[in-house]
Amino acid sequence: VADAAAAGCHWQYDAARLAATVGARDPAFFWSSDDSCNPFYRVAPGTSTCYGDQLALVVASLAATSVAAPGDPAKSSSSTPPLLDAADVAARFRHFFRSGAYEGASARKAAYAYAADSQTASATRGPIEGPWPHGTIERFLLLAEDSSSPNVDDADASADALIRAIPVAAACAARGLDAATTARLVDEVVCVTQRDGRVRAHAALVAEALRRVINGADPRAAIEAAIASGSTTGRDKDEDLQEVDAARRALGTALRVAEEARRDGSAYGDALARLRSAEGGLDGYAARPPTKLIS
Repeated sequence: VADAAAAGCHWQYDAARLAATVGARDPAFFWSSDDSCNPFYRVAPGTSTCYGDQLALVVASLAATSVAAPGDPAKSSSSTPPLLDAADVAARFRHFFRSGAYEGASARKAAYAYAADSQTASATRGPIEGPWPHGTIERFLLLAEDSSSPNVDDADASADALIRAIPVAAACAARGLDAATTARLVDEVVCVTQRDGRVRAHAALVAEALRRVINGADPRAAIEAAIASGSTTGRDKDEDLQEVDAARRALGTALRVAEEARRDGSAYGDALARLRSAEGGLDGYAARPPTKLIS
């Protein structure tokens, strides 16, 4: 619901334009026939973003998949399927994002010239009609068309992975599964379209924090415990451990900057600039070059 409520103002970071367009109206489920706070796409009120659609598809897959016995994550056999079926999630993604409102969406997006200059395009051409498929999804579908190619991009550090981790972490917490099992299952759903070490490390930490909150922990304490845990999702190569360590530092920095911004009453843009310049913040991630596609 929150995702759909925000769609009308999605990706609008110009506070002045946001205030001028919305005015005294409620920004939730905002929509206007002659303008849009969303500079890239326009969908009917109540429609989810591509983030929300991914989350809903993971939830539907979890609901359709038999669940291992609570408290006994190892009890998964031919007669007791595991909590998550990553292949089912991938199949749902392929079907959903190639049909319905998303059919032809990539072509509309390409005509909008997003890839060349998104900000100029948004200023001169306005939002496209219909949903905006994320690059994560477009790459996943493109690679899936060629059976001889791997269908996962290991250089994709998009936030989509964190969205998919949420329902899996929540389902694990609700069923009493431990941290290690939660991290493993979250890693599986992340790897449906992304295998970048950064997002895998961040997703594991976010999932652990959420699992603790659902189990009754204070949010700040849950985040601190997740940072301290440094979950590796079972990956123990030097590079993987470095990614986890970087994610722990970044999450700790984000927590500190958020608390400072809240205390100081800083605007979103100021807080983000502070986060980007902070030691252990975002700059190290932006500097890392893409790698390759892996099977």
